[in-house]
Amino acid sequence: MKSIKKLIKKPVRIIGERVLDLRSAYYIKRNIRAKNTGVIRIGFIVQMAEVWDKEVRIYEELRTRADVETFLIVVPPYDLKTETNSLSYENDPFLSIYPEAIKALQPDGNWIDIRKSNLDYVFFQRPYDHYLPKPLRSTELVKHTKCCYVPYGYAGSDVFNRGNTNLPFFRNMSFVFLESEYMKGIFKRSFEHRMMIKYQEYETLGYPGLEVYFDIPSRDVIKIFFGLRDGLMTLKWEVLIFLSIRTYRFLLKVIIPILMLFSVRIR
Repeated sequence: MKSIKKLIKKPVRIIGERVLDLRSAYYIKRNIRAKNTGVIRIGFIVQMAEVWDKEVRIYEELRTRADVETFLIVVPPYDLKTETNSLSYENDPFLSIYPEAIKALQPDGNWIDIRKSNLDYVFFQRPYDHYLPKPLRSTELVKHTKCCYVPYGYAGSDVFNRGNTNLPFFRNMSFVFLESEYMKGIFKRSFEHRMMIKYQEYETLGYPGLEVYFDIPSRDVIKIFFGLRDGLMTLKWEVLIFLSIRTYRFLLKVIIPILMLFSVRIR
């Protein structure tokens, strides 16, 4: 019996993965056909203030537009010990800064029903569903809206890059904005045989977090225009050029050791 289970384990897993791919492809395709009528409704599911700097520009830009209505949906922190979401919003920074923020956990103890908001798009902070309550995970929201993701971190190493193509999450995305053409290529190669990829959009956005730490010459400024492909909205976002993988390795191998040596000599 054990040998039979071992024999069929891989085929069953592959079939299961293909079924999930087909499910995502069906919903993503259906959402593409859904046309906006009037104001575009865009939600941001937030949970970690520490990574909000990657999305805040997009949110601040959209909330000022007359043709867009934004929804900032705040999820309580995830407790690693209990493996559940906290039921408390005590000292939550999003609720303190944004009066319009909506608590994902309703007064009656139930989680917000996204379907009632009739959102056209939803942005996720992190590519991990298990930190979110089930009604707000990508596996559920893909059924009702176009799911989007902007990277919250920059790995800069192939050790982590390929592991960041988290299939259970990314198979549900309509729009994936990546920090470099290099990462875009990794995603394309990872999902090229998956059914949903022909309905997904992968765009290079750059990584604005690096602007804080590096003085990039103005000639390297990249102007990125991305449209949420229904023809009704185009958002212009100008960011500085991201570091390529080669530049990153050069910094690690050459520049940083020189600076460390220099600092030692000064002492």
